[in-house]
Amino acid sequence: MSHPELTELQGTIEKLRKENYELQLELRIVRGQLPRVQSAPERQLQDEVMRLGDEVAQLRSERARLTTDLEKSNKLTERLLAEKNTIKKEFDTTLEELKDKLTKITRESNENYRLYSEQKDHNVLLKADLDRMIAIGGRASMDMSTATSDGNMSIMSERDKELMRLTSTVFQTKMDAEKRSRELQDELDKAKEQIGKRDDMIRQLLSKNSSAEKKVKEVENLLQQERSMYRTYMDRTEAPVRHSEEDGEVNRSGGDHLGLQLQIEELAERHLNVRDHQSISESVAQLYSSQTDIPNASVRPDDSIMSTTYNNMSLSFAFNQIAVAGSGDIDQLATIADTLFKKLRATAGTLKAILGHANPHVVELEASIRELEISIHTSFVEGVGSVKKELDRLQTQLDKKEEEVASLGEEVVQLQSERDRFATDLEESNNLVERLMAEKREFDASLEEMKDKLMKITCERDEEHRLHEELKDKLVKITREKDEKHRLHEELKEQNVLLKEDLDRMSAIAEQQVDQAVPEFTPVPSVAITQAATGWSISKCAERLDRVDASSNNIVQLLKGVGTLPVLPHTLEMMMTFGRQARDDAYKCAKFLRAFDKENQSQNSIMSDKVRETLEKELKSINKVLKTTAENARRLNTKV
Repeated sequence: MSHPELTELQGTIEKLRKENYELQLELRIVRGQLPRVQSAPERQLQDEVMRLGDEVAQLRSERARLTTDLEKSNKLTERLLAEKNTIKKEFDTTLEELKDKLTKITRESNENYRLYSEQKDHNVLLKADLDRMIAIGGRASMDMSTATSDGNMSIMSERDKELMRLTSTVFQTKMDAEKRSRELQDELDKAKEQIGKRDDMIRQLLSKNSSAEKKVKEVENLLQQERSMYRTYMDRTEAPVRHSEEDGEVNRSGGDHLGLQLQIEELAERHLNVRDHQSISESVAQLYSSQTDIPNASVRPDDSIMSTTYNNMSLSFAFNQIAVAGSGDIDQLATIADTLFKKLRATAGTLKAILGHANPHVVELEASIRELEISIHTSFVEGVGSVKKELDRLQTQLDKKEEEVASLGEEVVQLQSERDRFATDLEESNNLVERLMAEKREFDASLEEMKDKLMKITCERDEEHRLHEELKDKLVKITREKDEKHRLHEELKEQNVLLKEDLDRMSAIAEQQVDQAVPEFTPVPSVAITQAATGWSISKCAERLDRVDASSNNIVQLLKGVGTLPVLPHTLEMMMTFGRQARDDAYKCAKFLRAFDKENQSQNSIMSDKVRETLEKELKSINKVLKTTAENARRLNTKV
């Protein structure tokens, strides 16, 4: 039951009590127990009693209103205190969180600025290393202007791990690039060294080719002499041979033939003695020079001598090609050498046909030619073959080196792509740093906003503290007013009790005076009088006693339900309401029974003296218990 309903119920009860009191007075007047108020003092006394009753009702309503206000004030105070504690806790928690966030942000800002500086230094080093690597690889360095950024602080927050990973990746990549660049530089140095060795070998071959070219020129000169000697020989052998010449001429020709044999022998001996110091071309030239002195040659050389001349010219051309190109057709040169010796053997055969097969000088000359052929073939052809093999080997190595250089070029291209990728990663890292800087600026703005809010909250807290102090002062003032009203209420209650006692005493005196003044009156049936006076009956009295029992049980149940827990204000109000109702009902029942018993004393009483005394005692006990319960409830309510 809410407080307005309790207040309304209390007002209704007080109104009914007042009406009951007026009806009792009217009943007594009607019954003749009280005279009609005629005198001014009696009317004044009656008015004073009514005024005091009105004041008592007004004081009770004021007390109920003050109790309601006090309860509202207590609830408001409790709510304000709870809100104050909650706001204080939230403020302290928010302040601690802001301090922790500010400390964390400062620490992260310093750490991220250090990481940003290291990243910036790493970017500069990486740019320099990449430029140096590209410069070594023969490519233009890439513009790395995106690798730098401003010097502002960087807030990584949740992306700290990603930035650290990117930093370590870039640094590790830079180290790998430096290592790979050093390896490539070493390989390039080795390749340059090998190319230098190859160039030395080529220069040696060129020097050998130069010496061979000199020899070729020498052979060409000899061949020129051979051609001139051949023309002279052809001019001398154009005339027909005549066998019918004179003996002097035959003897002279025989002497000439013997002289030619001697010359050939001397030439062979000289060739055998100086073959280690003189070329075969010179020997052949001397041989053809001696052959030109034959006056009567009966055998004409075939066309092999002319073909030998042309082949020697081809040999000179091959040597010239070797000198020009640096590496000629070695197989063709060997073929030309073999052809040359074939022609030399043909020339020896011509000499054999001229001088005879059994000539020892011719035999020795053929042996010398064969020996010289073997020597030349061994020293020249095989030497040229070994040189060719060496050139092939060097060419193979050169191809390998070129392949290695191509692979190195591919690696350089790969490094270029890696550098581009690193540059892209670096640009992304710079973009990330710029984005983090923007986030930091936004966070700084939010931090400033939070600081403003904190200042505002602090001002509101001061205002709330001031309001709390004012409320506390008002609460103290209300408490004082409450205590004062409670004191006045207690005094009024005491005065009300005294006034009630005086009123009862005055009523008793008035009844006694009325009884003395009106000794006789017209008898009226007691039951009718009682019903007319109070409007009650025996059944209604029993019903009211049942209500007293029910109210007592309700109070007992409330007390059992409360137990040792704190007593709530509305529970106390209910207990007091039940106690007042039970007290009033018991009082009315006792009053009715006294009136009924008094009216029936002259007749046969329906109750014996013992039953009446027992009933009076029980009613007094009930009234006393209910009064004590109400007092305890009031005291508890005052403490709460």
